[in-house]
Amino acid sequence: MIGTLTSLILALLFLLSPLGQLLATSWNLMAISIIIVASLFILLPVLIQAISWSPLQRAEKLLTPRLFELKKQDKILLFDKAWLILFPLLSYSIALFGNVLEAPSRIFAWAAWLFLLGISLDVLQHLIKRVSSYLNPYAVLDHFSHVARTSIQNDRELEVCDSADALSEMAVKSIQESGSALPMEVLGKMSEIFKRFMEASKSLTHHERDKETQALGISDKISYTLFYFMQRLELINRKAVDKQLEPVSSKAVTTLGNMILQSAKLDISLAAFPVQSLGKCALAAQQNKMPEVGVKATITLVEVARTILEEIDVTYLELKDPYTAIVAELKDIAQEAFKQDKSLSIPVLKQPLVQVRGFFTGEKMAGHADTPVILDAIDRAIGEFDALEMVLRTIPPFVPPEEPPPEEAPPKEEKSAKQK
Repeated sequence: MIGTLTSLILALLFLLSPLGQLLATSWNLMAISIIIVASLFILLPVLIQAISWSPLQRAEKLLTPRLFELKKQDKILLFDKAWLILFPLLSYSIALFGNVLEAPSRIFAWAAWLFLLGISLDVLQHLIKRVSSYLNPYAVLDHFSHVARTSIQNDRELEVCDSADALSEMAVKSIQESGSALPMEVLGKMSEIFKRFMEASKSLTHHERDKETQALGISDKISYTLFYFMQRLELINRKAVDKQLEPVSSKAVTTLGNMILQSAKLDISLAAFPVQSLGKCALAAQQNKMPEVGVKATITLVEVARTILEEIDVTYLELKDPYTAIVAELKDIAQEAFKQDKSLSIPVLKQPLVQVRGFFTGEKMAGHADTPVILDAIDRAIGEFDALEMVLRTIPPFVPPEEPPPEEAPPKEEKSAKQK
């Protein structure tokens, strides 16, 4: 933008000052200058491409093999390259036909070329920044997110899955090489993409099946995309658990919680699947000595159970499958927590189940058709913990045996007398 404004000011000065009229009389010198500058603009994009080739290859190795494919599909880069090809052609045309123009017209031709030069300088600067952005992992995340949003708008779910695959690969490689900052950004982008996809799926223009998915044998694009995202999140969580990255595992759990809500808002029957995936991720973290993830998962499931009842009209919906899944995962997480730490209080372990039970004993849900089934599942789970508490009360506390006192050594005087 700076180059365009500067060139515009210079062009106006040449039009209004005597210097422009003087230069118009010596067009050969001006034509040579135009040709030299235009030739440089032919060489510069090639030079930028050559210099950036090796860093881009390293970035592709560290991030994802889809990096060059992403760069190839970048329409902004294509526009920049097209303009930098068009500018030399226009410059050669101005230099060639300037000889047949009269002096006043040459001034306008020179001013127009200056203006085009300023635009080209800005385009060249933008090209350098755009190519450099593919070396920045966080900028690459934004590029993939933009591609995914465009694919959602164009109803191309397979390209959305490709973007999710590339993002998950970036997260896995980052976990293995660096740390938790980039994977957490990836999980945030995946949550945002999935939310946009589910919101777009509510549109009347959305087609459940198309020729592309039918050719691959996909009968339900929404379920296919849901399971695709779930598998990638489980993969990221598995790598984070192996590396003991508790923040990444916790972020994966909360991302799955958001997926549960988005799935329930579209189709309540889909919500049970990410619930089971969330429980699997939490149990894997707990079994690898990461109890904080279990606490995060418990809080997430309770909040999801409450939010579904508050934000969705569930009067005529079947709630049995998602809520029995929530109850089962809460019970499994609490049992695993007790296995890891026997000092935990039983009332604390069953408190999340008691909270979920309270959601269905109120006036709003008391008359729902699935409430008795859900309450029965909750009561069975609470009953298991009550039975465990009764067994623990009957077990006497363990008292370690006292060690016998050490024998006292004889006094030194007696010892010396015995020696004598």
